[in-house]
Amino acid sequence: MPIQTKQSELLPLSLYEVSELVHSKKLSPVELTQACLARIEALNPELNAFITVTAEMALGQARAAEAEIQNRCTAFVTNAANMIFISGTVSYPAQPLPH
Repeated sequence: MPIQTKQSELLPLSLYEVSELVHSKKLSPVELTQACLARIEALNPELNAFITVTAEMALGQARAAEAEIQNRCTAFVTNAANMIFISGTVSYPAQPLPH
């Protein structure tokens, strides 16, 4: 399924629902991160909600989380809906992302 389709399917879901998809391996942390980054890229020029987007760092952390999940270790979910925590960097959107 293309990432655009997954992104549109993710929009109405809560963080809990998205984490369930990740835990059930129906969605990988990398796919989730890519969808969040695509949404930020599409809307940020108009919204100017993020000053700094550390996409490569977020993708690196998502790849590490994916490896942990594959090794049956602790799962990690990247959330860009309300707040992104990336290695000590905190970015807050100015307003909720439109659907």
